[in-house]
Amino acid sequence: MNIQSPSFNGAGNMNITANKIASAYVGQIGSGNLTLSKQHGTNYDHFNVGIFTLGNGSKAYVVSNNSTNLIIELNNGEFVILGTSNTNGLAVSFSHSVYPLKLS
Repeated sequence: MNIQSPSFNGAGNMNITANKIASAYVGQIGSGNLTLSKQHGTNYDHFNVGIFTLGNGSKAYVVSNNSTNLIIELNNGEFVILGTSNTNGLAVSFSHSVYPLKLS
């Protein structure tokens, strides 16, 4: 999966392959370990693009305009969080083409 986001106010460009992924699931950002604290980027309502710290202290690269997101935990302990107007469609495609989703 290739993610393209401006680096000056976003997460930058990333290429995520299955061998870099520890787990993936669909989740709701905004509470518990999935609270976001902005380090660099933009956050307004459900629009979050940039580098954030999660509630558990982990670094997260976020490109989302939705509270429901595809949560990807990388082997290095960092996270990639992606959300679109059709996050479920993104998650199904990701599960078929990149990495199987963990059921929550």
